[in-house]
Amino acid sequence: PELAAFSGIWLGTYEWTYYADNVRIKRDVVIVVEKITANKLDLVFAFGEMRPYYRNNNVAWKRVSATFDSTTRKVTIPLGDPLFSTPGTATIWLLEDGSMSILRKKVHEGASDYTGVLKKQL
Repeated sequence: PELAAFSGIWLGTYEWTYYADNVRIKRDVVIVVEKITANKLDLVFAFGEMRPYYRNNNVAWKRVSATFDSTTRKVTIPLGDPLFSTPGTATIWLLEDGSMSILRKKVHEGASDYTGVLKKQL
């Protein structure tokens, strides 16, 4: 039942600060949960262009298998190529209002963490 709440299509925006240029960057994010089994979620993670336009601007998507931690009630999503040149993870969890919070720890020293909120579409 806890994992069933993650089902569906989620849309939102995450953002971060790039300190060298003191600019706040936003990027649309889509998460589609395709399958749920035991403590795993098979999903599509995708994002659009950065706003404002920034160097190395790319759009990408990837099918990944994410892991649910029943203690923290959070899902860890492995991220790397083609989404990010630097491997890492994103964490998602559900908020009391039914929305989804997303966090990706900073990709490099010159940027803040990526944070955002997604809303369920279906």
